[in-house]
Amino acid sequence: CICAPSNLPSLLCGNSIPFNLLRKVTINGSLTQNGVLFWDEPEANLNPKMVTTLVDVVEILAKSGIQIFISTHDYLLSQELSIKAEYLGDDMRFFGFSQPKRGAGVIVESGGSLVEISENPIIEEFAAHYDREKNLSFRRRDV
Repeated sequence: CICAPSNLPSLLCGNSIPFNLLRKVTINGSLTQNGVLFWDEPEANLNPKMVTTLVDVVEILAKSGIQIFISTHDYLLSQELSIKAEYLGDDMRFFGFSQPKRGAGVIVESGGSLVEISENPIIEEFAAHYDREKNLSFRRRDV
């Protein structure tokens, strides 16, 4: 069983798919101390306001001895994890995969936070979205 702080059950309350699944694997003994959790897009079907809670749960699990691999395309989740690594000293590794052109090999980068990953399509697309909105806003003012 997981030797996690007593607040883990309260963090897992709620009716969201990621928390329900995590609650089940902790209760049924599938996820144990010194175990490994591969979690693909845990933010799927999750209210964005719950992302920080999700990060708190990940931190509790990691501190209880579980090694966690998260795959995400979510800006908020990746940034929240990176903030913990960059500013709070949480021990994490981030990996970025990119393919410069179709048919070329995949380039893998790693770092202690997202800042250390030079090719980051999540941040690139977020910045592009911001620029599109800014340009539309300026056009609207000019009319």
